[in-house]
Amino acid sequence: MKILIAGYGYLGTALGKSLVSKGNEVWGVSRHEASGIQADLTKVETLVQLPQVDHAVLCQAPSKSDNYYDTYVAGSRNLIQALAGKLSGKLIF
Repeated sequence: MKILIAGYGYLGTALGKSLVSKGNEVWGVSRHEASGIQADLTKVETLVQLPQVDHAVLCQAPSKSDNYYDTYVAGSRNLIQALAGKLSGKLIF
């Protein structure tokens, strides 16, 4: 299975390792370069390079400079829009 994890921090990384150990292909999305895909959920233009996936998991958390709306409302909306036509299964929040 191909799975995208948006919010590849503490929780997302642990989930990703578990999914990989079970034979899944995993892409992590984070603002940090150390992740598989560097993008910012609050900036839709950074989400254009998302791959085709079976499922996606959204487990983002705000940075110190983010507010609740940008992180959870706008960020979720941007991810849903960016995954249109690229997601064949479920988006898990």
